[in-house]
Amino acid sequence: MTYEEAIAELNKEAEDPQDEEMEEALVVLRSPGFKKKGGSLRKKKLFDTLSKEGTSIKKEKESKPIKYSNVQSINKTIKQFHIVYSDKIRRAIKFASKTHNQYQQQNRKGKVIPYITHPLTVGIILSLAKASEDVIIAGILHDTIEDSPEHKKVTPEMITERFGKNVVKLVLSVTEKNRNLSWEERKKEALRHIKDFSNDSLLVKSADVLANYSELVDDHNRYGDEVFNRFNGSKEEIIVHQLKIISAVLTKWPENPLYWDLKLLACDLEGICSEEFREKYPAKIIKIKNFKNIMKIKCPICGWRGTPESGSSGWDSDFCLDVVCPICGKMILVAEYALTNYKPE
Repeated sequence: MTYEEAIAELNKEAEDPQDEEMEEALVVLRSPGFKKKGGSLRKKKLFDTLSKEGTSIKKEKESKPIKYSNVQSINKTIKQFHIVYSDKIRRAIKFASKTHNQYQQQNRKGKVIPYITHPLTVGIILSLAKASEDVIIAGILHDTIEDSPEHKKVTPEMITERFGKNVVKLVLSVTEKNRNLSWEERKKEALRHIKDFSNDSLLVKSADVLANYSELVDDHNRYGDEVFNRFNGSKEEIIVHQLKIISAVLTKWPENPLYWDLKLLACDLEGICSEEFREKYPAKIIKIKNFKNIMKIKCPICGWRGTPESGSSGWDSDFCLDVVCPICGKMILVAEYALTNYKPE
């Protein structure tokens, strides 16, 4: 098949906007990697390169050379080039930018910083975590349905048509279902849904939490408690909810590539409310003779459940043994042995 015949076939099949394989093939054949001048000559050069490289790759695997008889065979070779900054990602950035900052002048809550900085940050975090292209795109688009203006409402069908079923599934998984509920009810519902998340959804959620609440920690370090005036919930409600989200995510998927980032963030968030938590949720004090490494304990802040053995414990001094939550660092249990000479082995 000649280059002209391949383009003709691709353009013919392009009538179906939901044919993702055809779309990706057209994207690469129109790659900006070559100089703009030359038009079809540039495409011809890319096509010839793909044909040559595709054939050599097949020969290395002792298979038949690639013949470009249809869209799938062209796309198969395209994917072997591992294009990093793909047209699909560029289109996602444009789509999110229009939704958040062209069709509405949306800013970060309580700031004059354009809102688009948040989904872009989520995308960067996912990219650094070696997420797949669809997961990165879902991170960039994760707020488009939830936060789009009424006159330019983004629908699941629009995202499906432009970015595929996998992307829209991930976006919907982290989208609030009913914005008419109270703040407290919406957050409880969001927390309940985490138990049904796939690992990809957990990764998008993790990056979203990291981007949002690392920013909150930075702002609190600079401006203090006044930063919580931006929110509908109280300082304690905001912190406790996010700690429960982090705990649920890490409990569901301990192999999460953002595990340690989330743990560090959890400790920073707990530190913002540490005085309030110590007063409202004091550590339980027991006698050392009643202490067991397999006894069941629960963090009153983030909801982590486990045992002293699975938590974080150590000899604090010659007077007691303390157990802290492995997620947020809240002290949960203190076992006193000051009046005895007994220490657990």
